[in-house]
Amino acid sequence: MRNLKIAKKFFLLITFAVLLSIIISVVQFTYLHDMADDSIEMYEKYLVSIDKLGKIQKNNVTIDAYSMEAMMTNDQNTYNDLIQRIDELASENEKLETKKLYPKQIMDTDSYSMLVDDYIQGRNNALQLAKDDQEAGYNYYVDHVLSKRIEIDEIMTKIQEHFSDKANKMKQKNQKDLNEVSLIVIAITMIGIIAFMVVSLWIVKSIIKPIKHLRHIMKTAEQGKLVISDYKANDELGQLVTAFNGMITTFKDLLSSTQEASENVVASSEQLSASAGQNTQASEHVASAIQEVAAGSANQLEHIEKTADTMDMMISSFQKINDDTSIVSSEAKSSAELSRKGEKEMNDVIGQMEVIRHNVTNLGKTIHSLSSSLTEINAMNQTITDIASQTNLLALNAAIEAARAGEHGEGFSVVAEEVRKLAEQSNESAKQITHLIENIQQETNETMESMDVTDAAVETGTTVVHEAGSTFEKIESTFNSIISQFAKISENINQLSSGAQNLQTSMNEIKEIVTNTSEQTQTVSAATEEQLASIEEVESSAENLAKISEELQELVNKFE
Repeated sequence: MRNLKIAKKFFLLITFAVLLSIIISVVQFTYLHDMADDSIEMYEKYLVSIDKLGKIQKNNVTIDAYSMEAMMTNDQNTYNDLIQRIDELASENEKLETKKLYPKQIMDTDSYSMLVDDYIQGRNNALQLAKDDQEAGYNYYVDHVLSKRIEIDEIMTKIQEHFSDKANKMKQKNQKDLNEVSLIVIAITMIGIIAFMVVSLWIVKSIIKPIKHLRHIMKTAEQGKLVISDYKANDELGQLVTAFNGMITTFKDLLSSTQEASENVVASSEQLSASAGQNTQASEHVASAIQEVAAGSANQLEHIEKTADTMDMMISSFQKINDDTSIVSSEAKSSAELSRKGEKEMNDVIGQMEVIRHNVTNLGKTIHSLSSSLTEINAMNQTITDIASQTNLLALNAAIEAARAGEHGEGFSVVAEEVRKLAEQSNESAKQITHLIENIQQETNETMESMDVTDAAVETGTTVVHEAGSTFEKIESTFNSIISQFAKISENINQLSSGAQNLQTSMNEIKEIVTNTSEQTQTVSAATEEQLASIEEVESSAENLAKISEELQELVNKFE
């Protein structure tokens, strides 16, 4: 696990969760598929059979009723109608009967077939006898046929009970399977959740543990104890720990070298300081004044050098800030350019939206005009309908008058009939036109409603695009303001850098003056004073060097 990348660890966790979901889905699908197959088998094999047997029993009862009624009626037409109904029900029973309806394990199919044949033959005999003697036919039916029909019903009831038991057993099996799959799914889900939590904790622990370990050794290093971590892995955290160990090793080597050098410097400076002290005592009274002047010049020169170093650092910092400001300003200009492009594209979109809205508005006006024209056409068509009705009425009156005129009005009667037919055709055509106009008006109204919705959507889109364009304008304005501010900052930094450089030049001039003054002071003194000044400088340098070396040793000794 240590050698896996963090991304692969999380991918492993996700893969585990997906596999768990697949397992649960497969178990559910398998059990549900089996239950579905059992349900289909229960329906097709048992419930359908029970339904068919019920219909056969119902038909048998109806046949008995029709047979009794046929044996009791004296109306030949009624008798024939009842016989026809009996034949239809018997034919329906033959269609319903199949081999699957009569399971061999609970009955003898051959005996049952003979029983049914005897029942049908006895029923037909009873009906035949009833034609001549109703009482004889009825008695024959009761004595020889009714018992066979009851026996057939009992067999069918037994078969229905058998199929019902089978269906109930299959139902119980499905219920048992449902309970089992519920328990299995719950168990797998719980086990999966627990396993997922364990794996999650394991993976999280494998990530958190090295982080805590690295944080601990970093705090230890902060306190001065340089400890190398023993954590080894090929993941990102392992690479980070390895890099940290390399840094600690390099830092230790640097501290060791620094400590050795500082010890050597301290020893040398002590020896140099002792020698300088002995020489100073010999020349102390000779060049006391010159020493004070030289010491003051040396201290002044040292402060000037430190100030010059500080100015160098300031100039370097100003230059770096100026470079960073230039980079940020360049990025801001690029962002402003992108904002201007975005604003231009949004303006193009606004133009297109305006064109779309204009086209939608024109289309709406056209549709409104079309609706008005259809209304006018409908009014004209109604006028045509009224004219056709009046023409038809006039033609009818003309035909009546022609009939009254007798032979003289026959020709006019023919013309009146043709006029009436034309009027009816005109009326029918007007109705068709009215129907077409109504359909067109309905479609036009629907189109107008759609156009209203489209117009509202276009209006909303135009508003949103305008708002987006305003946002781009604000962004561009903000970036321009940022660029302006950065330009001012850069200008101020350049001024500061220029001032610092001028100050550095002045400090260098002062340094030269102080150096010349020190040299002139030493020239004025005698050979003894020159020797004393040299010894004092050496002693001062040795003391400063010893002090710096001791401070460096104290810093180095803080680290273990």
